[in-house]
Amino acid sequence: FLSAHIHERFPALTPVAIHVSYQQRPERLMVAFSERFGTGNKHALKPLLIERISKEQRAMCRGDRASFDEAIAPRLVRFVTTHGPWQWSGTSGLQFYPRGELRTPWGSGRWGPLQPDLLYAD
Repeated sequence: FLSAHIHERFPALTPVAIHVSYQQRPERLMVAFSERFGTGNKHALKPLLIERISKEQRAMCRGDRASFDEAIAPRLVRFVTTHGPWQWSGTSGLQFYPRGELRTPWGSGRWGPLQPDLLYAD
């Protein structure tokens, strides 16, 4: 859904590939994507993009990403930096480096702990 959100922010972009096999209802998603990007129906994806997470989960995902505080999750930070490379959706090559440096096949990014058992990666 992240890609779908990005495309809604940049409506002139049209995806060249869509992968939804891990979703519970891929047929429904493919119909919605087809309507949105095939016929131009700008409202086709909106019902599918409503996130069903609690206020607590939303707040957790909006946690502080401006700084890197290893003390929040020292064991988890140590684990992800000493293991890997990691994968995202079957693509390998993600590497978590100290102090929040993230390297991926798609470019560099940042990462960090939000809670003792939760990391973010941008």
